[in-house]
Amino acid sequence: MLLSPAEDRDVIVMAAVFSVAAMAWLGWAQEGPPQGWALWLGIGSGTCVLAAAAAGLLAWRHWDEPTVLGGPHEGIVFGIIVGIEVLVAAGGAAALALAGHGGWTSVWVCAVVGAHFVPLGTFFHDRGLWVLAGLLVAAAGAALLWARQTSVLPSAATGLLAGACFAVFAARSFVTIATR
Repeated sequence: MLLSPAEDRDVIVMAAVFSVAAMAWLGWAQEGPPQGWALWLGIGSGTCVLAAAAAGLLAWRHWDEPTVLGGPHEGIVFGIIVGIEVLVAAGGAAALALAGHGGWTSVWVCAVVGAHFVPLGTFFHDRGLWVLAGLLVAAAGAALLWARQTSVLPSAATGLLAGACFAVFAARSFVTIATR
């Protein structure tokens, strides 16, 4: 089952988080995009801002509902997963910068962000997050190849692909809530 069995509040918050992530990645893609991309990236980012605002308001209205994070240790486990993600992403970005390859940071961060959805899929009882993990890691690999074989900057390629993945999963979260 690819539809999330997580609590309604968690799915609503995922819609907000994924919308913000899509906006951020599409924004990163605007670092020197190919001719003709800027307008579409801007429209995509703007649409994601509106989706994030809608999901944020919906989350606020449902804030007192149950959450997977409601137990005594779940917040700690979640924090550890996200903390490891941030440390690995930042450490890799620093290593790339020190090695003179900072332009590939977006590819690295995308792969790390993708990988962190494997434990989060288990944590939230949502196998769909494993699909997102695979798509983001594949997006990082595809962006690496795309940027190496063309004049497209790694940030543009990665931002477009990761932004699209997050936009699809934000929409998935909205559809999940609407169909419950």
